[in-house]
Amino acid sequence: AATLVGMLKAPTRYSPRRYPERSQKRRNVVLSQMVKSSYLTKRKYDELKKQPMKINYNRVSQSDGLAPHFRSMLKKELQKWCKDNPKADGTAYNVFVDGLQIYTSIDAKMQGYAEDAVAMHMKKLQQDFKKHWGKERPWGNSKDLIEAAQKRSDRYRSLEKQRKTKLEISRAFRKPVPMSVFTHAGVRDTTMNPLDSIRHYLQFLNTGFMVMDPQNGHVKAYVGSIDHKYFPYDHTTSKRQVGSTFKPIVYATALNQGKEACNYYPNELRTYVDYDDWTPRNSDDKYGGYYTMRGALANSVNTVSVQIVMEAGMDTVIQLAEKMGIESDIPQVPSIALGTAELSLQEMVQAYASFANGGYKVEPTFITSIKTATGKTVKTFNPNKHKERAMKREVAETMTEMLTSVVDSGTARRLRFKYNLPNTIAGKTGTTQSHTDGWFMGYTPNLVAGVWTGGADRRVRFRDIGNGQGANLALPIWGLFMKRVNDDPRFKRDANKKFANYSSNLEDDLNCPAYADFPPITSGPDYVIIEEEDMTGPSDFRYDDEEPEIKRAPAPTYPTRPVEPAKSTTEQQPKRPSVNSGGLPDNSNSGIVRGSKIKGKLRPPSQSGSGSTASTGGGNNDGKGNVRFFKIPGAKEKSGSQQNLTAPRRNANPDKPKVVKLKNAPKVKKKEKKKKKFGERLKGLFKRKGND
Repeated sequence: AATLVGMLKAPTRYSPRRYPERSQKRRNVVLSQMVKSSYLTKRKYDELKKQPMKINYNRVSQSDGLAPHFRSMLKKELQKWCKDNPKADGTAYNVFVDGLQIYTSIDAKMQGYAEDAVAMHMKKLQQDFKKHWGKERPWGNSKDLIEAAQKRSDRYRSLEKQRKTKLEISRAFRKPVPMSVFTHAGVRDTTMNPLDSIRHYLQFLNTGFMVMDPQNGHVKAYVGSIDHKYFPYDHTTSKRQVGSTFKPIVYATALNQGKEACNYYPNELRTYVDYDDWTPRNSDDKYGGYYTMRGALANSVNTVSVQIVMEAGMDTVIQLAEKMGIESDIPQVPSIALGTAELSLQEMVQAYASFANGGYKVEPTFITSIKTATGKTVKTFNPNKHKERAMKREVAETMTEMLTSVVDSGTARRLRFKYNLPNTIAGKTGTTQSHTDGWFMGYTPNLVAGVWTGGADRRVRFRDIGNGQGANLALPIWGLFMKRVNDDPRFKRDANKKFANYSSNLEDDLNCPAYADFPPITSGPDYVIIEEEDMTGPSDFRYDDEEPEIKRAPAPTYPTRPVEPAKSTTEQQPKRPSVNSGGLPDNSNSGIVRGSKIKGKLRPPSQSGSGSTASTGGGNNDGKGNVRFFKIPGAKEKSGSQQNLTAPRRNANPDKPKVVKLKNAPKVKKKEKKKKKFGERLKGLFKRKGND
């Protein structure tokens, strides 16, 4: 106390931190005055004046304490608010001197758990990254990355202001100087030249993590990087390609248009000639069979996602994204189905909140209220008081159910077996091309959280999908955070909460196998009955260019319905293959129906006699006139017994993609093809006619 009183005359001159000896003398003067005024005895004074100055000074910077990136963002928002909202006397508020009380949405406990999760995972990930590259550098021998980072540094700008030449700047960056550098083990004091320090920091993987209440938009946790002091850039606002985390928006658009979640799509390579011969591929490069929306989303099947965005329309997908809260520009190209749009983590968290809250758009809320120094409320913030609907409630519920499959049995299943999270969780992983960005978006009934992880430069990345996928880069932060939240008694009730009960109709709509060799069906005008052919022996009933031997796989049980007797007609009827047990897959055996493709139609092989009807004695016929049936994608039933079996060709060779031309597609400049010589054209002509 005596030291503080002594500083009143000249705070800087008698500062105990800057001038401890001078401050001690001043302190003793104050103590002697206390003796004169009988506030202190002479004996006590002689005892106290001999004691040395004890200083426990810790300088607090913007980077210290909880949520430094959040506070940095808040500072800008508050300064803007103070400028736009003057006091009653017309003067502007000063956020630093007016004693305003700022109430935020941040939960201190959750914020602590979030920062711990980031620190724990990123430390291990950086160790794996260092082992992965060894003595190599991710950017190789490229000098442009180092030069660009050098010019962005404060040291370079300072030397430029001093009018230093390029040679002098180059020498300064190669001269070793004492400095403190960041490591995940703690700040390390060392001697290093500035150029090496730039290389040191470029090799770090970074992250952004944000947690929000999907009902009211209150942001509960906010982490902008691995360390605010050494990496002040806020990665919750940076825009990067979002990968497969954008796919749910594509699927939701299709559902909003009335498409069914149990619609089956072929997992086949397709070349889109109207988009510069673009051929989207799956990350595992595996093709074949048919996926429902649910199965394709759980396994992140790229080929199906592109088919869905083509059906739904790119402009419609973009409109829904905007309704969900995404404000960044999204290019109108089919590759947005694979997440080529560059969006921020905050936008993605806001968009996923619409799935969690039943289809409403909610804005992230950082400040709840502002009060004066006397406690008078100046402003209350509630931007989500009147929420706008982004999609139908049924669509949001269907998407939530589909996204739970991603966590329970899809690409995010390590939340179950590694982190042992019992919560009801829906989510989606995302990985961009060349494993540059890793994402995970996940939500529970009360929290929606998103994670992005990657390098500051896109060349700083893992070289393999095992290390570079979103499930390895980003998901662990989400899992570690939620594990801590579950262990906190304060949040126990939230951890046990379930998503809203679905209607029986919705459960029925989702009650379908995720994958099949051929799409199962139930009923409807687009279903055609085809009789089964014995696949146990040789058969000439197959697609053109397809190998006779087909790999079989288990498939779900198919429904049955009575076969109506064929109507008599004088017209020529198409011949059908006979019904046998090997034709369509069931619980006991499986196979595929094969036929020759002529002008887009499936044609059975020539048979003696007239067209046959379903036999009641064998194969998949149950003896009561019931026969299993199969939906040909795109087929429509004609009146009478004549069927138009139009279907896309099964792509047995993944190296030979199906060519797709779209109606009303924008014109894209095509690559010029070399004209074949006359001899080559003649040879091809003979080959098509079957000649040697």
